[in-house]
Order: sequence, then structure tokens, then C-alpha cells
Amino acid sequence: MAKSGHWRLHGQLPYFNAAPINASLRCLDMVMTPRYVTTVCALLIGTLSCTNQAHRIGGRSEVRGILYDSNRTGTTEIYRLDADGTESRITSPSDDRWAKFPDWSPDGKSIVFQAENDSFGALWIMDETGKNRRLLASEPGHLWNPAWSPDGDLIAFNTDFGDSTRIKVVDRDGGNKRLLVSAISAAPTWSRDGQELAFLSIGDGSWNVFLVGVDGSRRRQLTHFKGLGVGGPSWSPDGRLLAFDSPEAGDWNIYVIRPDGTGLRRVTESSGNDARPSWSCDGQWIAFHSDRHFLEGELEDPRDGFEIYVIRPDGTGARRLTTNTANDAHPDWC
Repeated sequence: MAKSGHWRLHGQLPYFNAAPINASLRCLDMVMTPRYVTTVCALLIGTLSCTNQAHRIGGRSEVRGILYDSNRTGTTEIYRLDADGTESRITSPSDDRWAKFPDWSPDGKSIVFQAENDSFGALWIMDETGKNRRLLASEPGHLWNPAWSPDGDLIAFNTDFGDSTRIKVVDRDGGNKRLLVSAISAAPTWSRDGQELAFLSIGDGSWNVFLVGVDGSRRRQLTHFKGLGVGGPSWSPDGRLLAFDSPEAGDWNIYVIRPDGTGLRRVTESSGNDARPSWSCDGQWIAFHSDRHFLEGELEDPRDGFEIYVIRPDGTGARRLTTNTANDAHPDWC
């Protein structure tokens, strides 16, 4: 509990992938640190064995690793962690001030991500190895949380909108950029049939999960949390559940809920901050970032220590995949 308070004293939320209601609730910008010596834990093949089976769920063809961003080089870059434990950095510190929020394309051949220099935010697309990079969209301020549609034709994202944020969509070739949600909104994620998006907006005085049709109609509130609300919605591959994070029980933990608003259930029971869930493509695991290990006395400051974990949707089998004195965060698996 004290650790979560520490984050709020710094004016930041431990996970936050949404824009603020006001300047005091800014999304987390990773704290740069010179202590970026890192080792990656050997993966247990049983944890990620589902990535060794080629299959298609919700339009997504699967053999892929977990993407995430890390500031271990002194600037935040995109990394990939494969099932055999191989880790590779796929963006270069020389290209951007930082790169974050990676998202796999449905066919697993491309990655969209956020990169910024100076006062302009930008979204870029590159192939799975980090090559053939091209600009997708650029605007003054910030663009973040890109999310690929299941058919690969559209990308939804957050953009600065005055002192708040809205959701836009753009064609994969960079054309036809338009506003999708006119209300304060953030963190879009597509249903697997491509007919709806889940996202964050203000309801009951807090950030909560909402659903909206791809044409902007049928907007409805799904969760009804108070206080700091929720973050990080992620749709399961079979479309039956949405995972998200919330501090309802004190620290941030992962929850799941059905799209009809029933079946709310807490997945993680950590006394640390567990956030930013992302499903494996077979639906058997949820990746997330966490500072739960801070309670074990490994770090001097929790800002130096988000790591990537996985857990089964029933709350069993939690395992830590990375070990750093920097931040590994915002995983994307499917």
C-alpha cells in the first residue's frame, strides 16, 4: 500500500496508459536511469509453449514473442522476448528520444509503435525485425497506445486533445485519419471480430472501461469503479473476456470481465502493482508488467523496476520473465 502511495506522491500512476483528467494524472513516462545493466531470466518453455504452435484465433496467425518497451539503454526502446528465451532490441536509441507501446499486426509480420522527438508525437510501422520503418501518423503533442484492427486495415490510437485525450483511427497506409470517440478517451483495444472497441473514458467520476461500435455508435459503460478507476483494457482472443487493471483492492491488480458487464473477477493477488494486461493468442496466459518484486527488497526505488510477468486467467502460474534495474513495461503478445 505504501508503495502505491509513493507513486502517487510523484504525480504518476504506476501503469497509466491513458491521458490525464488533469495535469496531475499524467501517463507514466519511464524514469531514465544510468543503471541499465540487465539480465533476462531463462524462460520456462512450459510458460510460453503456446507460441510454438501455429494457429489462428480471432484473425491472428500465431508464432510470435512478447513485445515490450524498456529504458535499460538510457532511452526507452522496443524489445522482443521469444519462447526460447531469446531477447532482442528492435529499435535503435539513435532513431528516437524514446519508443513505446508496441502492437503486433494481426499476421505477426509488422509492429506499430509510438516514437517521439522534440514536440511532435508519431506512430511508426516496422517489420518484426525492426527494419523497413515508415511513418504512419504525426501530430504536435503525443500519439500513443496504437492498436491494430483484426483485419489489419486500421489502427486506433490516442492523441492529445487540448488538455485531455481522444481516440482516432487511421488507415494502415496513413490515410483517412479521423476522430472516433469525441469524449475524453484513451487506450483503445479491438474486439476480435473488429466490430467494437473497448477503451477508457470518464464514468462515475473515474476512468472506466467503455465499449463503442467501430462506427462510433452504441457507446456504453462496462465497468463502474470509483477513485482512480481502471486502465489497460485487453480483449481475449475468443472475445469472451476483457482484462484490465485497477487499484480497487489497494494496489493495482489485473481483473477480467465479460463484455456484457457480468463475471467481474480479480486475477492477480499481488501486493505490488500489476498492470497493462495482454493475452497470449491461445488465451491461456496474460502478460503484464509489475513491480511486485520490489517488496522482496531487490530495488531501492520502484521507479527502477517494472518487469514482465505472465499469469493464467484463473490466477495460477504467475512467473516473472525479465529482471532489470530498469523498466520493462507495456507488453503486447497478440
